[in-house]
Amino acid sequence: MTQINAPFQLSALQSIVTAVIAGIIMLPLESPSPGDFVPMLPQLAFAGIVAVGLGFTIQLVAQRHTTAPAAALILSLESVFAAFFGWWLLGEILFLLLLLAVS
Repeated sequence: MTQINAPFQLSALQSIVTAVIAGIIMLPLESPSPGDFVPMLPQLAFAGIVAVGLGFTIQLVAQRHTTAPAAALILSLESVFAAFFGWWLLGEILFLLLLLAVS
Protein backbone atom coordinates (compact mmCIF):
# COMPACT_ATOMS: atom_id res chain seq x y z
CA MET A 1 0.00 0.00 0.00
CA THR A 2 1.14 3.51 -0.64
CA GLN A 3 1.39 6.09 2.09
CA ILE A 4 -0.79 9.15 1.66
CA ASN A 5 1.16 12.31 2.42
CA ALA A 6 -1.84 14.63 2.50
CA PRO A 7 -4.03 13.66 5.48
CA PHE A 8 -5.88 16.99 5.52
CA GLN A 9 -6.88 16.68 1.87
CA LEU A 10 -7.89 13.05 2.39
CA SER A 11 -10.02 14.01 5.38
CA ALA A 12 -11.73 16.83 3.48
CA LEU A 13 -12.34 14.62 0.42
CA GLN A 14 -13.81 11.79 2.51
CA SER A 15 -16.10 14.22 4.34
CA ILE A 16 -17.31 15.77 1.08
CA VAL A 17 -17.93 12.41 -0.59
CA THR A 18 -19.81 11.14 2.47
CA ALA A 19 -21.96 14.28 2.62
CA VAL A 20 -22.82 14.05 -1.09
CA ILE A 21 -23.72 10.35 -0.90
CA ALA A 22 -25.82 10.92 2.25
CA GLY A 23 -27.59 13.84 0.53
CA ILE A 24 -28.36 11.74 -2.54
CA ILE A 25 -29.78 8.93 -0.40
CA MET A 26 -31.73 11.38 1.79
CA LEU A 27 -33.58 13.16 -1.02
CA PRO A 28 -35.90 10.32 -2.10
CA LEU A 29 -36.44 9.12 1.47
CA GLU A 30 -37.05 12.42 3.27
CA SER A 31 -38.71 15.72 2.43
CA PRO A 32 -36.61 18.35 4.20
CA SER A 33 -37.06 22.07 3.78
CA PRO A 34 -34.34 24.64 4.49
CA GLY A 35 -36.33 25.89 7.47
CA ASP A 36 -35.95 22.47 9.11
CA PHE A 37 -32.19 22.97 9.39
CA VAL A 38 -32.09 26.52 10.78
CA PRO A 39 -32.83 25.64 14.44
CA MET A 40 -30.26 22.85 14.30
CA LEU A 41 -27.36 24.75 12.68
CA PRO A 42 -25.22 25.02 15.85
CA GLN A 43 -25.54 21.29 16.54
CA LEU A 44 -24.93 20.39 12.90
CA ALA A 45 -21.89 22.67 12.76
CA PHE A 46 -20.46 21.15 15.95
CA ALA A 47 -21.06 17.59 14.75
CA GLY A 48 -19.62 18.27 11.32
CA ILE A 49 -16.63 20.37 12.27
CA VAL A 50 -15.53 19.18 15.69
CA ALA A 51 -16.80 15.63 16.05
CA VAL A 52 -16.23 14.46 12.50
CA GLY A 53 -13.85 16.87 10.81
CA LEU A 54 -11.41 17.52 13.63
CA GLY A 55 -11.57 14.05 15.17
CA PHE A 56 -11.12 12.21 11.89
CA THR A 57 -8.29 14.50 10.77
CA ILE A 58 -6.44 14.03 14.06
CA GLN A 59 -6.88 10.28 13.67
CA LEU A 60 -5.41 10.34 10.15
CA VAL A 61 -2.43 12.43 11.23
CA ALA A 62 -1.79 10.30 14.33
CA GLN A 63 -1.92 7.04 12.35
CA ARG A 64 1.09 8.23 10.37
CA HIS A 65 3.18 8.24 13.55
CA THR A 66 2.35 4.80 14.91
CA THR A 67 2.83 1.22 13.84
CA ALA A 68 0.09 -0.71 12.07
CA PRO A 69 -0.57 -3.12 14.99
CA ALA A 70 -0.84 -0.26 17.49
CA ALA A 71 -3.20 1.67 15.21
CA ALA A 72 -5.35 -1.44 14.68
CA LEU A 73 -5.57 -2.02 18.44
CA ILE A 74 -6.51 1.59 19.18
CA LEU A 75 -9.13 1.73 16.42
CA SER A 76 -10.64 -1.62 17.41
CA LEU A 77 -11.21 -0.26 20.93
CA GLU A 78 -13.32 2.64 19.65
CA SER A 79 -16.61 1.11 20.81
CA VAL A 80 -15.15 0.37 24.25
CA PHE A 81 -14.02 3.99 24.63
CA ALA A 82 -17.42 5.21 23.43
CA ALA A 83 -19.24 3.05 25.98
CA PHE A 84 -16.93 4.12 28.81
CA PHE A 85 -17.15 7.85 28.08
CA GLY A 86 -20.90 7.61 27.51
CA TRP A 87 -21.24 6.09 30.97
CA TRP A 88 -18.78 8.51 32.58
CA LEU A 89 -19.70 11.81 30.92
CA LEU A 90 -23.36 11.30 30.00
CA GLY A 91 -24.49 8.95 32.75
CA GLU A 92 -25.69 6.32 30.30
CA ILE A 93 -26.63 2.96 31.77
CA LEU A 94 -24.76 0.01 30.33
CA PHE A 95 -26.80 -3.18 30.31
CA LEU A 96 -25.17 -6.59 30.19
CA LEU A 97 -26.03 -7.06 26.51
CA LEU A 98 -24.44 -3.71 25.64
CA LEU A 99 -21.32 -4.56 27.63
CA LEU A 100 -21.00 -7.81 25.71
CA ALA A 101 -21.50 -5.99 22.40
CA VAL A 102 -18.63 -3.55 22.95
CA SER A 103 -16.19 -6.17 24.15
